[in-house]
Amino acid sequence: MKNIVFAAAVLACLSGFAQVKPSKISMKGLPFEMPDIELPAIPAKDYKITDFGGVGDGVTDNPAAFATAMEKINAAGGGRLIVPAGAWLTGPIVFKSRIDLHLQDGAMLYFTPDKTKYPRVKTIYEGKEQYRCTPPIYAKDVTDIAITGRGTIDGNGEVWRLLKRFKMTEAEWKDKTADGGITGIGFVNEKGDMWYPSLSFRRGYDKLKKEDGSAFSVEEVHDFLRPVLVGISYCKRVLIDGPSFYNSPAWCIHPSCCENLVIRNVKVKNHDWATNGDGIDVESCKYVLVEDVVVDAGDDAICIKSGRDADGRKRGIPTEKMVVRRCTVFNGHGGVVIGSEMSGGVKDIYVEYCQFSSTDSGLRFKSTRGRGGVVDNCYFRNIVMSDIGNAAITMSLYYAGTSPVEDGVVDNSARGKKNNPEATVYPVNEGTPFFRNMHFENIYSMSAGIGVSMEGLRESNFDNISIKNSSFNCDRLWNANNIHNVTLDGVVFSTTQAPQINIYNADGLTCKNVRVIAPSPLKVTLRGEGNKNITLGVDALKDASQVVCSDGATIDKVKIVK
Repeated sequence: MKNIVFAAAVLACLSGFAQVKPSKISMKGLPFEMPDIELPAIPAKDYKITDFGGVGDGVTDNPAAFATAMEKINAAGGGRLIVPAGAWLTGPIVFKSRIDLHLQDGAMLYFTPDKTKYPRVKTIYEGKEQYRCTPPIYAKDVTDIAITGRGTIDGNGEVWRLLKRFKMTEAEWKDKTADGGITGIGFVNEKGDMWYPSLSFRRGYDKLKKEDGSAFSVEEVHDFLRPVLVGISYCKRVLIDGPSFYNSPAWCIHPSCCENLVIRNVKVKNHDWATNGDGIDVESCKYVLVEDVVVDAGDDAICIKSGRDADGRKRGIPTEKMVVRRCTVFNGHGGVVIGSEMSGGVKDIYVEYCQFSSTDSGLRFKSTRGRGGVVDNCYFRNIVMSDIGNAAITMSLYYAGTSPVEDGVVDNSARGKKNNPEATVYPVNEGTPFFRNMHFENIYSMSAGIGVSMEGLRESNFDNISIKNSSFNCDRLWNANNIHNVTLDGVVFSTTQAPQINIYNADGLTCKNVRVIAPSPLKVTLRGEGNKNITLGVDALKDASQVVCSDGATIDKVKIVK
């Protein structure tokens, strides 16, 4: 019996199946318990794509070489597939287990513009299980995989995406739409405000219906089903370390339902007019580290998700135990974002030492009625940002709709675009989103449209939120609507405008050591019958004459502390 076991071990070693134990990254020192993250266990054996017939001349199409390499390296027990310097044209690369796709200096993967080379696969996109075209880099149900090296991955996304005129300069628009534009077969719509890359795309964009109301076939709308650039789902031990990712058809890097995931030392670049040009979207993943990345995106930069609406709730897989640190964002709708697809829940998130410049929002949290899910136990520390168009910290449960409170004005009528929100209490059900236990410390914004904006629902307040030792240089100071147990301690707001704090239905609000630096006296507007347990320790608030009450609010609910 011993001889049989020994022989089996020898054969395993000879065939390349020798066990490789995963190394780990320590995750100690966090405000919640998190195990060490396991890195991929990949044998230290190198192969070159040229050994499998690959040619990096920018002309030769290499899908067969990559497919053969994946099959044979996996069959041999795994190893590193080296892509040398050169221009490597190919179709989708589909991962097998125990393989590191390593791009050496000077190597570029360039994915073919021929969309027929991307067959449909069942995947997750925008939080739902659906059929989409195969991602240029695709992995599903495999273990121990990596994308490493200092090369570049170009998704050729311009042949997939529509263009929206309002996002571009006139020069860019004319250049991209002339003579069929990027694809040569694209066209501008009747209004002249959108360019479609193909008729197939437009069929899908126009709600997949023909004029008689019948549905187009999947084949007829193939081009509309544009993929993410890197789609990795249901995988364990995943490492993305080193490469630059550019020009994705939709989102750029999208791991979903993965465990032990590390993304580090990468650069992500999409044009600011790239529709759905997100940088990194981590969805329903567990034990995650994102560090030392640089993102310049056309949508949200680093985004945390967990499924959308009924699909997300049914899947029920939260994103949890995730750390984001030392990341830089130069453009995007938000620097670090949670939502809006968070129906499976998000918990135990830690973000520190990040820098945002020229993003629409800094730290952005978004959801809406009908989405459901709970975001819980999140920490944000040592974040620096500048040139923020909207709010440095923005929290809204009216995503894709309109808040009943805008600029301090209460409107009780239905004003929503999709979810028809009103200043009334809706029943709490499985579609009610909740954000709670979120803590911010050492957040510094040098310039922003708004310092802090919180817009909860009447039936679901933002609950147990703290902001400490932070400063916001902004045009408008702070909107706090439908909140519960919120504390500001050691916060400074500075503005060159008339300073105003807007409070609407706050149940438990404490300001301690809050300073306001402004050219004129502070005004506090207090609205709504739900206000109570409010303590305002704001240096610029001298007495109750600076507090204006309306819509059922009364001054007796406010304690002014000097």
